[in-house]
Amino acid sequence: MKIIKVIRAIINNPQNISEILRLRAEIYFEYKGKYKWSVSKGEDSEIYLHLYYQGNMTLEELSTFSDWENYGYTTYTSTDLEEHEDGGVLDELYVTLDNRESGIEAIFDDIIDDDIF
Repeated sequence: MKIIKVIRAIINNPQNISEILRLRAEIYFEYKGKYKWSVSKGEDSEIYLHLYYQGNMTLEELSTFSDWENYGYTTYTSTDLEEHEDGGVLDELYVTLDNRESGIEAIFDDIIDDDIF
């Protein structure tokens, strides 16, 4: 599935994540300065990935928008991807964004920089 390759590319190139906005359990982010996404974890532990491919709203505007019937987006779920190889990639993306938004990634990087291989 091509979406798995896309998610893997996002995870492997975090420098291309230009903005992150958390709103409760949903994390909105922009990739390469032009592709807007959000990833969220439901109460059932299902992970949802949304690609907003129409319009030019900011992440803040997307986070409060409610007229989804007239806006272009598509959704992928962890259940949809489970049957494919590397189906846990949505979990990894959520953790990656959560660590970056919370500052944990910077802490880990600082500690790893101290280690001489």
